Amino acid sequence: MYKNSYIHQDNFNKNIPFDYRKYEDKTVKKSGAKIPLDTNKKSVRTPSQKDTKITHAFRSQLYEMRRVSGGFKITDKDYERGYTSVSCCGRVPVNDNGDTTPINVVTGKETGNIYYNGLMKCGSVWRCPVCNYKITQQRKKEIYYLTSEFMRKSEFNRISFITLTMRHKSTYPLKYTLDTLLEEFRKFQRTSVYKRLEREHNIKGFIKSLEITVSKRNGWHPHLHLLVFHQSDNIELLHREIKQKWAKRKKINALQKNQICKEVYNKAGVTDYVTKWTISDELTKGSFKLPKLNKNEKGITPFQILSQLTLGKNSIKEETELKGYLGQYFQYTHGKHLIHISKKLLKDLKNSNIDTTIKSDKEILEDETPEKILFKIDKPVWYEVAKYNYMAQILNNYESKGVDFVLDKLKSNFPTLELKYNKQLKLIYSPIKNKENEKIRKLENRNKDIINAIIHDIGNSYYDITRTLEIRQ
Repeated sequence: MYKNSYIHQDNFNKNIPFDYRKYEDKTVKKSGAKIPLDTNKKSVRTPSQKDTKITHAFRSQLYEMRRVSGGFKITDKDYERGYTSVSCCGRVPVNDNGDTTPINVVTGKETGNIYYNGLMKCGSVWRCPVCNYKITQQRKKEIYYLTSEFMRKSEFNRISFITLTMRHKSTYPLKYTLDTLLEEFRKFQRTSVYKRLEREHNIKGFIKSLEITVSKRNGWHPHLHLLVFHQSDNIELLHREIKQKWAKRKKINALQKNQICKEVYNKAGVTDYVTKWTISDELTKGSFKLPKLNKNEKGITPFQILSQLTLGKNSIKEETELKGYLGQYFQYTHGKHLIHISKKLLKDLKNSNIDTTIKSDKEILEDETPEKILFKIDKPVWYEVAKYNYMAQILNNYESKGVDFVLDKLKSNFPTLELKYNKQLKLIYSPIKNKENEKIRKLENRNKDIINAIIHDIGNSYYDITRTLEIRQ
């Protein structure tokens, strides 16, 4: 449907698309708001509206990372259609088959945030940093709520934060380490040892998160973060047995000291480890964890690699290597769960009269109800904006100084479009021919539908014009 669109040509990015199939496999976060958690009160303190706002620099970074990620063709479907779902995300209108409805910039009724209404979302937590951020922010709230409510229900309730790893080498490909880790954890849950631990320590269930890091020295390092809900009266024994039994598994063959077990909550309230939002950050923001670029090079996340690619400061050899890492990461995480809540835990929480409603990724990504339309961008202008990935700058500019500043910046960066703004319709448009321009001037104060029809006429002739723009950042 969108193959011939300017949006998917990506001719503005000389470094992508990147054909991962041509790459020979050489096996080789921004945290959220920090808010105290108080489980001794009936009402849980949640992030304020101010805490949910993202900075202009962070928004620009996410959009740029999404652009680069969209150039990686990984699945057969990507190659068949010639583009990826990530390349459509936040760029292609939902109704793009001849529909001339402008793109609306609106404020959300619930959050007050500004966003583009009616654009496609890819929903990939592994490949798209924009969708990842939105989804994990919601997951963070859900985890916060479930852990807080669980602790309030009984003074005997406990939660342990457990990190499970496996032995890995730089020669191990990601597919092997990732598949082995996940399969071994599934098998571990079916063992008599684990079932005994469930009985003896009254384990209610767990929340599991998958995180992956990579380094030149140690290769791929997938590992699991668990929040284990239980009523153990001997937590040290529980932790010791989990570390011992897991590390001794034949295919895991890991050091016990590398398996981390900590009590997160106790009957007195919150321990030092989670006096802030650390639990949710560890579980849901692993993709944006800041790299540990020390001399030992403990590893960085693939999204940090993606961020490095956006800087454009890598040599050809370095860039090829970084893209190789990302190619493996995108390919082998496809279809995997980032966060999983066990059925046993959900059942226990529900029996304790705790609301276990968990939104799907699709529900999270749905546009919230618009409260107000700030301004509109007609389709021909939008295609140019999306082509040069100028979406974040428009939102940032509006938040800085309003629509006039947006228009000034657009005129500066897209001088050949002859952009104008209709205040009555709140519409930024580009009259290409004098004839159409004259029609719009005469009809400026008349019916909105008529004006949209004229804009549609312009759009039909818009793609006949060939021009090259150099975007000034």
